[in-house]
Amino acid sequence: MKSLRRRGSRAALLYLGEDALSGYGEAADREVWALRSEGVRVEYRGWSGGREYELPAGVNPHSRDPLPSERARRGAPTIAHVFPERLPEIRAATRRGPLIAHTVWETDLLPTHWPAILNLADRVIVPTEWNRAAFVASGVTKPVVVVPYVVCDPVPGDRGVPLALPDDVVAFYTISRWDERKKPAAVIEAFLEAFTADDPVALVVKTTPYVQYPPAGPWGGQSVLVGTTMLEVARIVRNYPRPARVRVEIDDWTPERLAGLHTRGDCYVSLAHSEGWGLGAFDAAAYGNPIVMTGWGGQLEFLDADTAFLVDHDLASVQYWPPHVYPTGQHWAVPRLEHAVEHMRKVAADLGAARRRAAPLKAKVLHEYSPARVVATLLDVVPELGLVTDASPSSVRDQPRPAPAAPGERLPHSGSGPAHVAGEGLIPRIAHFVFGLREEPEPFHLVHYLAIKSCLEVIKPEEVYLHCHHLPYGQYWDVTKARVIVQHVEPARAVSEFAYADRIVDRYKYAHHADFVRLDVLTEHGGLYADIDTLFVAPVPDELWHQQFVIGREADVVDPMTGESRPALSNALLMSVPGSRFVEAWRAEIGDALDGSWVAHSCFLAYDLASRLPADVHVEPQRAFHAFEPTAAGLSRLLEGNVADLDGVTSIHLAAHLWWEDERRDFSRVHAGMISEHWIRHAPVTYAIAARRFLPTDDLAVTARRRARRERG
Repeated sequence: MKSLRRRGSRAALLYLGEDALSGYGEAADREVWALRSEGVRVEYRGWSGGREYELPAGVNPHSRDPLPSERARRGAPTIAHVFPERLPEIRAATRRGPLIAHTVWETDLLPTHWPAILNLADRVIVPTEWNRAAFVASGVTKPVVVVPYVVCDPVPGDRGVPLALPDDVVAFYTISRWDERKKPAAVIEAFLEAFTADDPVALVVKTTPYVQYPPAGPWGGQSVLVGTTMLEVARIVRNYPRPARVRVEIDDWTPERLAGLHTRGDCYVSLAHSEGWGLGAFDAAAYGNPIVMTGWGGQLEFLDADTAFLVDHDLASVQYWPPHVYPTGQHWAVPRLEHAVEHMRKVAADLGAARRRAAPLKAKVLHEYSPARVVATLLDVVPELGLVTDASPSSVRDQPRPAPAAPGERLPHSGSGPAHVAGEGLIPRIAHFVFGLREEPEPFHLVHYLAIKSCLEVIKPEEVYLHCHHLPYGQYWDVTKARVIVQHVEPARAVSEFAYADRIVDRYKYAHHADFVRLDVLTEHGGLYADIDTLFVAPVPDELWHQQFVIGREADVVDPMTGESRPALSNALLMSVPGSRFVEAWRAEIGDALDGSWVAHSCFLAYDLASRLPADVHVEPQRAFHAFEPTAAGLSRLLEGNVADLDGVTSIHLAAHLWWEDERRDFSRVHAGMISEHWIRHAPVTYAIAARRFLPTDDLAVTARRRARRERG
């Protein structure tokens, strides 16, 4: 994210949040990041009431603020994203402009003391319409408006490697504090009812080490573990003679570990009595994971029965401590355990079908709850922030935000052929490849043939274009050329004129020409672009064709300028409507970003643009297009190992420039000269097995040798 500090100016907004690793803290962090990414300068501070924290009561530096020197202007509005009990002290401590309370509740009525406190604010923000109705019904008279939470960036994190779960195990998981409302105990019970030790499943429970209000129970009552989560888990598991694998994690986790759990996890489960929003399920949706969850509460703002596995329930009066928080008259849901068991067994029996069911939900949350859209909603429904908009370089409310098409729905268009109209949100079903930008072109390789053949059979485009400067040749081109439309392209002038300091990069600069060509092609025609060393293994999910621009996350990349690892997006597979805002912005800036490295104008610039234009791009998780990292370990899994589980993988990018030549052994022992039809048919490795079905009926190399012998004889 670019620095937003400007000399001689001050932040337009004070944002107070709970400086804690909690749902409140995470939601506040995301909203502040979203505001800043949209050009709104924010002073971000933590609030301490003097009891739960060591800091003195009042406004304190926020431990997770990357811009701690920001200061709000005098009279700026304050958003207090905190428990309402803090509001009287905050009102007294800030004494500046409008006070906007930002909070959430989980049942159908508020705690009896909340309405009077909330009415001290000028306006109240809640994340769901379900919440808004409860707040108004409970007696909040100040305006109550709805601003949803900001979706997470579905990065792979540590990929769940520390969990050491076998690849063939279906991993259910849940993330919550151990208390009666969240009820992780019910998730464990349902899991153990559904499965036994014979089933290839596991349950990962990320929770707290202590129980909020320990239940009384005779078993273990004299143990020193009374009050701990581990004792409560043991009480549950001992009722099952052959329990399935349950792994309980009670340590504090880094964001990388949590992201890794979502990446490795296959199905998120929550049987909470009630949620105001449900961040765990929300984040799981962004990762494309199926969700089994109670069908009542604020989570229905983004969940529905078509895309999630909603559990039937009964409403009951809340029986919970303390009584002043949960007074008589409140209700919550009691999920039916047997229905949860049924859903979990269904997911385990056909994980692929469950993921397909969840795919439209992923597209929905990444689009509707993107940072730009949430900020636009915030500025629309909170007029006290009007000056914030005026202080920004341009109002995010002025940016067009087309509604996404429903999954499977084709948008209307006039004329014949694909819909080539920018902004319609329908990507043309045509495919583009680039080849032949070397001064000394090589023969069209079997890998290149397999890229186009797999695209034709899996993606089923209406047309395939090969954009080249030097015409391909060779036996695999002879059997390919009838299936493609050849388009002549010129090398990029910016690349031709660039003085490369690195001789190795200069040797491969034809790839930089291709970086420019692909953006030009997508600007003019739209469609799907893929590198010529791609293998398609599953169809592109239908909802992606209804986006404006699609790109995939890749593993973090080391910045050659700083030596530090940075997040990146890969340009090896792109999808766009013609002239999308994102592709035009990228093309406008790529020349200035070209610095002679592999990554600045492609991986890093794409990521920076996605941060600046989040409403104009859909980012797929790394597994979709780039499951195998361009590292020695990743290429070993692809070219020398055997990874059987390709669920969730749409295409495989080979990163061929790292291992293509015989003398290049620093990434892999495999090289292009080894990859023949015989190798593809018989090598027990990931790429060969996945590519096998796309081979020609006859071995072209063998046929060519026989023909040559006949001609000589």
